[in-house]
Amino acid sequence: MKYSSFSSRSNGEQGANGEQATSGERGARQAGIISLCFAALGGLTLALLLSLVEPSAAQPDGATEPARFSARVGHAVRSLMEPGRSAPGAFPSNVTNPQDAENPAARIHPEFALSHDELVDLLQNAPDSIRKRIGNEAPAFLQAAKPLLDPQQAELLMLVDRDHPLPSAYRPADLVPMLDFDERITGAAPQARIDRRAATALAEMQEAARADGVELQPWWAYRSYREQEELHAHWRNEAGEEAAHRFSAAAGHSEHQLGTAIDFAPIGREFHGTPSDRWLSENAWRYGFSLSYPEGKEEITGYMHEGWHYRYLGRKAVELKREYFEGLQQHMLEFLYPALPHLRAAHEDSPNPYSPKAF
Repeated sequence: MKYSSFSSRSNGEQGANGEQATSGERGARQAGIISLCFAALGGLTLALLLSLVEPSAAQPDGATEPARFSARVGHAVRSLMEPGRSAPGAFPSNVTNPQDAENPAARIHPEFALSHDELVDLLQNAPDSIRKRIGNEAPAFLQAAKPLLDPQQAELLMLVDRDHPLPSAYRPADLVPMLDFDERITGAAPQARIDRRAATALAEMQEAARADGVELQPWWAYRSYREQEELHAHWRNEAGEEAAHRFSAAAGHSEHQLGTAIDFAPIGREFHGTPSDRWLSENAWRYGFSLSYPEGKEEITGYMHEGWHYRYLGRKAVELKREYFEGLQQHMLEFLYPALPHLRAAHEDSPNPYSPKAF
């Protein structure tokens, strides 16, 4: 009975207002269509927002799917709504493989788990000009520094100066006699020894100089802690403590103990301006050799100009020195001394999509 009465009342109302009922139905249908359109538009907008958001930037480890979804939507909406915020997909120019423009840990190189700020922190003791240059070219700098991360290169890049001594027992593992090195090196002292890696490069360099009409005379290389101690004592007695301190290193503080530093004859001021001096100044870097104590840089290096003293660092290291450290070995080694362990760790912790360890 209730159903019949309700039906009769409805039919009666429709009969009395037939035209109005038809208009209402049409309006309801239009409202429904509009609602569906807005819903579809909202879905497309949401999909677009989600496609623009880097998932890893807003998905904490262990988060549930709803939490991930909420985080991604919230990030996208905030990026669009808040003044001054970068839209999703807009990243700082120094980020080559960014995960999120707002993420301070965004990588500046795809193979290094290292942010721009972290790299700048490693440069805190470098001159402003060097810090600015590397900061502006951070991805290229890290790419150039990659070959130096090999642990086998560590000995070639050791910082040895007034403040960073070698242990008295330190001795290079692979020393070879200079004159007996495949009979390719000439002009050395009879007892002179040298690191094998430096010997290989020296032989190539001496042959190249000879082809240019210049006969290099690599007189001495490795000097033990004890030998340096005796030599330094000699110069203190000859020239006095203060004068000797400018050109003679105390035992443990000499690059010669590494076995990779070479003194070319004639040793002393008479070397400056010779054909050997000019040729080495222009070409030594091509063979991985670096002038340790340039002219006018005593305040930085700790020693007066020694144009005859070259140290083997390897070609890649010397290229890095020339490109980013204003050609000064001291600046580069002072940076690498504390930075190399951090750079190695950042490189090891960063999966390289082009290497097997990433899979």
